[in-house]
Formats: sequence, structure tokens, C-alpha cells
Amino acid sequence: MTTSSDTEGLQGQLIAELAWAFEGAGRTWAIMPETLLSLQRLAQSHDTAIMRLVMTHLEEATEGSFRRGPGRPPSIRGGVEVVALSGPLMPGVSLMELIFGIEGGLSSFQRSFSRAASDPEVGAIVMNVDSPGGLVDQIPETAEMIRTARNKKPVVAVANTLAASAAYWLASQADEIIVTPSGEVGSIGVFATHMDQSKALEQKGISVSIVSAGKYKIEGNPYGPLNSDAQEHIQEGVDDYYNMFVKDVATGRNAAVKDVKSGYGEGRVLTAKRSVEVGLADRVDTLDNVVAGLVRRSTGTEQVAADAVEVEYTSEERERLVGMSGTLDYSKITKEVLPA
Repeated sequence: MTTSSDTEGLQGQLIAELAWAFEGAGRTWAIMPETLLSLQRLAQSHDTAIMRLVMTHLEEATEGSFRRGPGRPPSIRGGVEVVALSGPLMPGVSLMELIFGIEGGLSSFQRSFSRAASDPEVGAIVMNVDSPGGLVDQIPETAEMIRTARNKKPVVAVANTLAASAAYWLASQADEIIVTPSGEVGSIGVFATHMDQSKALEQKGISVSIVSAGKYKIEGNPYGPLNSDAQEHIQEGVDDYYNMFVKDVATGRNAAVKDVKSGYGEGRVLTAKRSVEVGLADRVDTLDNVVAGLVRRSTGTEQVAADAVEVEYTSEERERLVGMSGTLDYSKITKEVLPA
């Protein structure tokens, strides 16, 4: 059963994660802007009401158990392993992973992918991608990990159903990008935001004084407008990450940098058919078909029985999933917390 210390500890973690997500507004993002806005609105609401709501949904889903364990990711017969990359991508434990207790965020993807890449029994890796992107932190390093792995075994990325921004950055490092018929890919670009809170504070009768040392230490602070020097510096950082993004996509897709900049949607997310037409993806197909095809290639058989592509779990992982058998409705949480 859940103890008060368990509850307080998890509440503290959730508050810290939400607050960090909001503070990340001053960082460089490779994410769909509308997703970042939702995260910021959620983070701004980290009061006791949202904590009670999240805890209620969490309690229902875990039946009062806070036991966590990554277990072993699901493996597919025929030496093909599916690794999830989902939700907003942030370094460390993601908000989605913390609330839902499931793998799929950046840190769990890194662990699972690395494990699959080094496992001699895994003949191919399928990246099951459903993410709007996230912070640029650790994305270039993870992209390098994927490129290295594909020199040893096939790596296929499936947009199931969204591979945008940082998620596309990573998907582009696979041997092949496949998008499910209802999927979308793209959003090549990065951005940073600055929030001038001076007028809002003034209306509340709050005056902020900053005592600092270092010429540029407080440039871009949220207690005043952004001056030209600070904006230029932020733009330089955005350009650096954008160039890294484009270069990695060009390398992964075996394309010219200029073509990626001008012909891969230019920051837009494109639907399945259109993404293939411009080179963002290679073909349209479902995750099940992709896995079945790799199994056939791995086993050397022309046909595979339906049960040959069913997910297999270790006893430890099965026990963990049974404990997580409840269903969390993230959209319901969002609707209850955030006003329309």
C-alpha cells in the first residue's frame, strides 16, 4: 500500500519535474511549439490541486503500488527488438515516464537501445516513435549512438504516429524511416523563448532587484525586456543547434545539407505521403508489417505465423506490467487541469 512518505516523495518529484519543464522555457528546444505551450501551462499549474489529481490517476493505475522497475523491453521473435521513443524528450527521467511509470522517454530509450545494440541475440532494432520532440540536451549524443549501432545491425524507425523535431532528429539516424498511414514527421528546427514578466510583476506590485557579477550573467533574465545583445547571443545558440540538427539529418539520410534546409519541410510537420515525397521518410507502412518483414528476413521464411510477431516479456517484465494494468488517461488529466 502507499505510505504518506511515498506520496509526499512522489509529489515532490512531480513538482520538481513540472517546475523544471517550465523553467526550461529559457532553454533551446527541438519540439513542436504547441506542445511546449501545453507543457508550460501544465507546469504553471503545479499546485496542490494538480498534485491530488495526478496522484488519484496514478493510484488508480498502479493499484496503490509505487514499485518501479525498467524490466527488459519487449522482444519480438526472430531477433527483432522494438524500442519505444515517446512523449516529450528531456534528459533524465521524463515527466511522462514519472507519471505513467512506463518506458519511452529519452533516458529509457537510451538504456533500451544500448542494450539491444549490444545484445548478440538481437538481429535488428525497430524504433517505435511517437514524440513531438523536446529539449536539445543529449539529442546529438543519442543520434551518434544510433548511427554507431546501425553499422552493426539494421535499425529501422517507425513514426507511429509522430516523429517531430528532436524525435525526427533521432529517427533520421536509422537505416530507414517508415511512417504509419496516419502518421506525421518533420519539424526540423530549434527555438528558444524569452518571457518578459516585468509588466505582470508590476501589476502585482512586485519590484525585482538583481545583484550580480559577470558582464553577461543576467542577460536574458525574465524581469525585463530582451535587449539586442542578449537576443543576438540566443540566436547564435539556436543557429548552432540548428546546424547540428541539419548536419545529422543530412548524414543519416545521406543527403546534402542544403537539401535538408530547403526541401525537408523547412520546419513543418508533414503527413505520411507528403513526407515520403520530399524525402523525410522512405515509405508508408504499419509497425506490425515492418516487424513482420524484419522477422521474415531474420528467420529466412517467406511467411510468419501471426503469433510469431507477438510481444514476448520476461516474467519480471510481465509482473511489472500486470501491476500497471490500470489505464491512465493523459488527455483527461490535461482537460481537468487546464481550462479550455
